[in-house]
Amino acid sequence: MSRPRIALLRGAYLGPFETQNYEPLLESFDVRGYILRQNPFDLEQCRFPIVVCDFPDARLLGGRSLINAWRTRILGQRYPMPGVNGIVRESDIVHTFEGWYAYTRQAANACERYRVPLVVTHWDTLPYEGSVDPKTRQEIAQAYRAASCILATTNAARQALLQEGVPEEKIRLQGMGVDVERFSPAERDPDLLQRLHLDASDFVFLFIGRLAAEKGVRELMYAFKALRQCPGSENAKLLLVGHGPEREWIRGSAQSWTLQKAVVLAPPVPYGEIHQWHRLASVFVFPSVPSASVQEQFGYALVEAMSTGRPIITTRNGGIPDIVADAACVIAPGDTDALFKAMAALKENAGLCRRLGEAARGRAVEKFSTRVVSQNLKRLYCQLCQR
Repeated sequence: MSRPRIALLRGAYLGPFETQNYEPLLESFDVRGYILRQNPFDLEQCRFPIVVCDFPDARLLGGRSLINAWRTRILGQRYPMPGVNGIVRESDIVHTFEGWYAYTRQAANACERYRVPLVVTHWDTLPYEGSVDPKTRQEIAQAYRAASCILATTNAARQALLQEGVPEEKIRLQGMGVDVERFSPAERDPDLLQRLHLDASDFVFLFIGRLAAEKGVRELMYAFKALRQCPGSENAKLLLVGHGPEREWIRGSAQSWTLQKAVVLAPPVPYGEIHQWHRLASVFVFPSVPSASVQEQFGYALVEAMSTGRPIITTRNGGIPDIVADAACVIAPGDTDALFKAMAALKENAGLCRRLGEAARGRAVEKFSTRVVSQNLKRLYCQLCQR
């Protein structure tokens, strides 16, 4: 008997951090991922087929598409995908992500036409009013009406959906998970420490993410500067992993504050290696700050750090409190003084670090393991297939 086919439509944003949640389903379902050519993530190790969807003229223009450019720039569509009707016809369930992507609205129309169940994962923690033009907002509402189920990754995302008028009975809370065996507590890799010029005795504050203002990296730098001025903080180090527009400001500030040996900048790390970097942390710091139009949605790096059993300092921004609950030190976003005090407190309190790390690990295993997430998805898919 053939397995039901699940089509994951993900446009330009399917990465291994998501595929790990669907790979355990392969015994029961024929899972296939559909992406656009500009998808930047390495999917070589993905265990299910990945189909790159190209517009017809892309083959003639070396991968570029005038059709795509016209739909994106003139029609204002974000990530339209070619061949959606055919994908839907061949599938038993279609799973897309976020209503403001054009491919989700394409899939909703096709799923209604061919009577195929549609699942939409929703990340946004703010309602669309004020950030999306009225026409697109109406199209999003139509897509969500066509959906059989909408998976809100946090309670903040659920509240945003309710404010948009989505019926409560159509919404399920479902975050994403990590491999809790790979992201597990372990000793630091001595070779990696040596490569980064860190000592085994260093107290390492780790940040992993985009080096951008909305991630709170300036507040983190100022808080770390204040910490290093405290007696006994000579072994405190700040390791930032990622790229972004604030990278040169960070580098220049560290130099002007004579902290260039204490602030370590590293480029993005392949996902297959990132668990080793989480193990370098004495404390993981994720001081995200909201803007008028954007809040933190989920924070995969938070779940990875939790699963690795590291104590966490983070902020009340968007969906973050729903992820960490009471298993982290949570402060007000943008409060540099509170961030400094939290960093200093954890550096001086090994018992608090241990308790927070154990609580974080327990929460990750219970709520955010790929085993738990995939089992929840399996139940949902089976229910939709029976309908």
